Amino acid sequence: MPRPTGATCPVCKKVQPAEARICVTCGIDLATGKSILDKSGTAPANLSYAENTRPGQRSRAAKRQIVGEPLRSYWADVALAFIYPVKSGRDILTLAVIFVVAIAAVILRPFGCFMMVGRFIMNGWLASVYLTVVEQTAIAVDELPGIRWEDGPWDDIIKPGLKFFGAFICTLTPAAVYAVLMGTGILPAPFQSIIVLLVWLAGGLFLWPIFVIMFTFDATNKLLRLDLIITTIFRTAKAYFVLWCLLLVVGVCFLLPILQPILESYGIQSSLPSIKDWGFYGAVALQLFGVYLMIVAMRQIGLYYLHFKNRFTFLFE
Repeated sequence: MPRPTGATCPVCKKVQPAEARICVTCGIDLATGKSILDKSGTAPANLSYAENTRPGQRSRAAKRQIVGEPLRSYWADVALAFIYPVKSGRDILTLAVIFVVAIAAVILRPFGCFMMVGRFIMNGWLASVYLTVVEQTAIAVDELPGIRWEDGPWDDIIKPGLKFFGAFICTLTPAAVYAVLMGTGILPAPFQSIIVLLVWLAGGLFLWPIFVIMFTFDATNKLLRLDLIITTIFRTAKAYFVLWCLLLVVGVCFLLPILQPILESYGIQSSLPSIKDWGFYGAVALQLFGVYLMIVAMRQIGLYYLHFKNRFTFLFE
């Protein structure tokens, strides 16, 4: 009986086995079309994931890595996610480059519309880094993505930026609608509350991991399938709740400095700290802290999919 076949590698054009996820000939991930080999082309870069295994475990660990399976428990990976950006010298160097771009984006802020294009390019590139962290983590890559620009402005900046901010728009829409209703006076005074606004924000953040996964893997056609989303969350309730709590902290830290100006634009007064109160060096420190937290958050979202994708009601690979 003929053996069932799977995808064709986009590089070497060889037909792969039905269960294959990576082309063993040229090291291309069949889901993303991107190489998992290091620059020398001799070995998968993500085999560093198994560096600390004993010799007798090395081949088994390497095999599990190649097929995109986690080598540690979910809880161990979540804990290690906080040092993921500084885990190795290579990662620290990559993070330094990311920080330089983030600082440049802060420097351009006072120039307003005159530097809008520059800020969009930088933020779009940062968005590309964030989504690549999710994408690579989902196939068990244990390193911070390298610095690259090989597919042109659309694929490396514009498209990732639109996808990342699209996930944010889906996340913030309920809170934004409530803020508009408060600011315009459409909502009666007894129903206006900063606490309720924060509850709407927390609710949006609750679905943020799923939204990020959908936008990362170009599955936005499933955004309205609330039945599948809710079922997936229910099947992974414990892990998802822990993930949500972690991301809630990240989200609050990330949004707190810009929340006050947004509220003021709708005529809502609050005592929340404003980014205007931080000064230049404070703004830089806050930007770097936010970028670091965002990388950690994207790592945690990728780990959630890597460890629990078998419980998902839909697959994105």
